[in-house]
Amino acid sequence: MSLITYYICFIFEKKEKFYSKIANTKYLTNFFILLIISFMLVNLNFVNIKNFKKNTISFIKKKDDDFTSGQFQTLIKEYNRYAKNEDCVQTTTNLASIYYFMKKHACTKYLINWYLIGEDEQKMFISKLEENSVNLILVDTNLDPYNDYKKRIPLIADFINQKYQIISNSSDWVFAIKK
Repeated sequence: MSLITYYICFIFEKKEKFYSKIANTKYLTNFFILLIISFMLVNLNFVNIKNFKKNTISFIKKKDDDFTSGQFQTLIKEYNRYAKNEDCVQTTTNLASIYYFMKKHACTKYLINWYLIGEDEQKMFISKLEENSVNLILVDTNLDPYNDYKKRIPLIADFINQKYQIISNSSDWVFAIKK
């Protein structure tokens, strides 16, 4: 902080002398290097450096629940309840982390469904659902910012309506099981 203060005072007290020196590129380069170093030192928190090892160990030891909201944890518990006998899980939402938190792999290569996917991609997704005999799907959730799946992926929504039965239709999420 003292270097910054020094430069500010230097500029205001000795403008003419400063401007004549700044015209020299050697002084200009040195000035900017010292200014950048000063800003870096001001923002450097030595306590974080000192506690790096302890903070890293603490971070590694945290439980999964420490990184998720209560509503997401409830969704995972509910999904695990339905999927306890399933080898894999599938979702038509954009919650890619759900596979990690459930400790199950995806039934297809499609981990998420983008906001707008084309007709060809929807058909490929449907064929993978059939090919892999996916029994349970998390169809929709209010935790997904793009949660209007009927508009977002209409072919997949029609397929789910024909081949799957809704088993949980709460205001927070929708699960479907194969008929």
